[in-house]
Amino acid sequence: MSTGMTVAQKKQAQMRHNLRELLKRGANEYEDALKGTVLNHDRMIRVALTACSVQPKLLECNQESVALSLLSAAQAGLEPDGYHGHLVPYKQTCQFVPDYKGLIQLALQNGVVIDAYAVYENDTFEYALGTNPHITHVPHEGRQRGKLRCAYAVATFPNGRTKFVVATEGDIDKRRKASASSSHKDSPWSMWYDEMAQKTAVKMLMKFVPRNPRMTAAVMQSDMADMGVQQRPITVNAGNAQPRESTSGKLLERMIEDNPEPQQMVSDLPAFDLQEFVGKTVKCQATDALDALWEQEVISRGETIEPDVYELAYSAVEQRRGALESAGSGPA
Repeated sequence: MSTGMTVAQKKQAQMRHNLRELLKRGANEYEDALKGTVLNHDRMIRVALTACSVQPKLLECNQESVALSLLSAAQAGLEPDGYHGHLVPYKQTCQFVPDYKGLIQLALQNGVVIDAYAVYENDTFEYALGTNPHITHVPHEGRQRGKLRCAYAVATFPNGRTKFVVATEGDIDKRRKASASSSHKDSPWSMWYDEMAQKTAVKMLMKFVPRNPRMTAAVMQSDMADMGVQQRPITVNAGNAQPRESTSGKLLERMIEDNPEPQQMVSDLPAFDLQEFVGKTVKCQATDALDALWEQEVISRGETIEPDVYELAYSAVEQRRGALESAGSGPA
C-alpha cells in the first residue's frame, strides 16, 4: 500500500503528531478525571485522533482548545466518539458537546432510565398533565411522517415512578436561538435538527433527575457549549454534589510549557501493511498486548498513515478488543 502523501496530507499528519504529543503530556490530569470510569487516557487520545480523522477541521483548531475539550469530556466520563459526545470545531476553537445519548447513559449509571423521541405531524400524539399525566404516541408507519412537531423525554426511576416532559416547537426554537453556534453551517442544529430537538427534551427533563457529579458536569459543559462560553476544567469530586471550577486550571499551561518544538515528520518509513497489521491483532490474546501492538505499529508512526487506513486499523483493534473482553481476556 502506497504511503505517497501530498503536501496537504503531510501538513495534516504533522498536526496530528503535534496534537498527540500535546495530549500525552496531560496524562496525569486525564487519568485523575477518568477515575471510576472504564475509560483511560490512551483510549481518550485514540478517540480524539479518530475524531480528527473524521472531522479534519479539528486539526485547524487551537490545539490547546482541543486538549481542554478532551479534558471536559474526561470529567463528564464521556467519550467524544460522535455518539456519546462530540468534539466540534467553531472557527479556530474546539468545543466538547455532550450528546443527549451521553446524558442518557450517565443517567442510567445513576439508576434512571431515560427515553427520548421526536414527534412528527403525521404521528398520533397526545399527552396530559395534572393528576393523571400520560403520553400516547403512535408513530406514522409510512415513510412520510411529516414535519417535526415536538419532542419528549421520559424518565423511569428505580422505584418505578415515571416523569416526562414535552419540548414544544417553541421550546426547541428558543434553545436553538440561544445557541451561539446555531448559525454555523457545521452546527448540530443545522445538521441534526431532530436529534437536537430530542436533546432539548432530555435537558429539560434533567431538572427532575437526581444527578451525580459527572452528570452535572456534562450538563454544565453542554450549557456552556450552547451559550458559546469558553469551556473550563471542572473538578469532579464524588463527595461533592456540585462540580466547581477546577483548581487544576493550569493543566494547559503546564502542557504547553513542557511541549517541545514540533518534530520533523519521518517520511522514509516503509509502507504500512494494513492486512499484516490486522493479522497481528488477531494473534493478540490479551488487551495489554493489543495496546502494545497499537502503540508500536500505529501510534509511533500514525502520522505517515492516510486517515482512511488509520480508521481501518483502529476498527480492527477495537473489534479484537471487544472479542477479548467478551471472552474475559483482560490485561495479561
